[in-house]
Amino acid sequence: MAPKEAMLGSEGEYNLYKAVFEHAHDAIFLMERGVFTECNLKTLEIFGCNTKDDILGKTPFHFSSELQPDGEYSEEKGKRFIKKALEGEPQTFEWFHKRLNGEPFWAEVSLNRIYLAGEIPKVLAVVRDISVRKTLERQLAHAQRMEAIGVLAAGMAHDFNNMLGAIMGNLNLISLTAEEQGKMEEILKYSSAAEEVVMQAAQITKRLLAFTRQTPISLRHVDPVPVVEETVEMLSRTIDRRISIETAIGEGIWEVRADPSELQHILMNLCLNAKDTLMDRIEGRCAQESHLSGAPPTITISVKNRIIDKGYCVNYPFARTGRFVAISIKDNGCGMDETTLNRIFDPFFTTKELGKGTGLGLAMVYGLVKQHKGWIIANSSLGYGSIFTFYIPALEGKKRETGTPKEAPATRKERAIHGALRILLAEDERVVRDVGRSMLEHLGHEVVTADNGEDAVRLFKETRPDLVFMDITMPKLSGKEALMLILEHSPRARVVISSGHQLDRTGRELLEMGAKLYLQKPYRIKEVKEAVEKAMGED
Repeated sequence: MAPKEAMLGSEGEYNLYKAVFEHAHDAIFLMERGVFTECNLKTLEIFGCNTKDDILGKTPFHFSSELQPDGEYSEEKGKRFIKKALEGEPQTFEWFHKRLNGEPFWAEVSLNRIYLAGEIPKVLAVVRDISVRKTLERQLAHAQRMEAIGVLAAGMAHDFNNMLGAIMGNLNLISLTAEEQGKMEEILKYSSAAEEVVMQAAQITKRLLAFTRQTPISLRHVDPVPVVEETVEMLSRTIDRRISIETAIGEGIWEVRADPSELQHILMNLCLNAKDTLMDRIEGRCAQESHLSGAPPTITISVKNRIIDKGYCVNYPFARTGRFVAISIKDNGCGMDETTLNRIFDPFFTTKELGKGTGLGLAMVYGLVKQHKGWIIANSSLGYGSIFTFYIPALEGKKRETGTPKEAPATRKERAIHGALRILLAEDERVVRDVGRSMLEHLGHEVVTADNGEDAVRLFKETRPDLVFMDITMPKLSGKEALMLILEHSPRARVVISSGHQLDRTGRELLEMGAKLYLQKPYRIKEVKEAVEKAMGED
């Protein structure tokens, strides 16, 4: 009986190993003379095959792109790994595979030699789909880059606005002087042109601030479907007739809390990028021949309701659970390689020719989506087109607003301003302080200046000004700290706060504390005049 039991044991052991082989979580291959001779069931799922006949007898390069992302030919590179494995040196590496339908994916591959006496050496290959992990790594690296760039952009915007404020103020003063003293018409013409350039430059800082999520947006209940339909209507009138625009809008789309103009801005920007890549495909400028060249050039905009659960957030940690509306813009254009895809939301990064793109469009889209408390995901591969999907939080119930909410009327008492005012100007940037002083003096006021928060409080107590113009960010004492001390000393003090940033949480907090109004830099002399009159006209 002993030999029979041993034989049964061997058969049971074989069945156990076969069960482990077939039910492993990773794809497992056996290769002999460079072709697959056996594979497990997981292989079919990972490589998108129906039967093992789709795999057996083929080489690994049948399921690889011609080139790996590093630019090396897959066959040359892969054969080196296989050769080392057959020499007894185990190999583990990342590989850019493709499924049977051509869809690319990242895999981690392990190769080991199997050698049985009297048989040809075989290679055991274990392949793990790491697409999700690579996506997370890319997103984490991108998030870290965006955070660092965001801090830089915010600082740049603030400093740039200070410089613009000084330029703007001096140009205003030149114009006023020219009018009063009968100077040549050219002075007015040149100052007007320079002022226009300054306003254009100010738009750059607006984009930077949108990217860093510091530009305020007006959120209200919005039905996204009409916004999409209006965008499609505008696009259809402007883009090349060879490009089709299609929509796929789900039933009963939820309303979202959004700024409709900015929502349309996001859509338009993504659609125009899709249009550009389709024109590159039409005119033969793609880096790689499109695998979708048989299909007509098409932009597809889809809108769906999505309930995001914890499982989704495991794969996308920046996401949040709850009800969202997902809006996708898909094209069958040139597509992007991994390197480009990793940088598309970086400010000033562009793949367009010199003079045809600022590199701020997608960075601004990223910032606007974040401001709406959503997120955006991009997927693309060379020759397979691209798809951008952004998620906007949905409202708990369907609510429609027929118009923009009206602000409550302010309580005011008009009073005339007789004679010059004594104004305390607190500003740490010298050029901004000098031009601000010149503006106020030109308007006929007496001006006392301070270059830090501590001096501002001291001079307020000493000079008892009628009005204070104060920057939010100052050394020694911040604008918030200085305002608090000023209001403690004189609760009815009239204070105008200013900043290079648009009104943000800090600015709103100072207004709630008792500041009369907020003035954004760069400002013109007429805006300073209006601010003085408004602040002095309120009780």
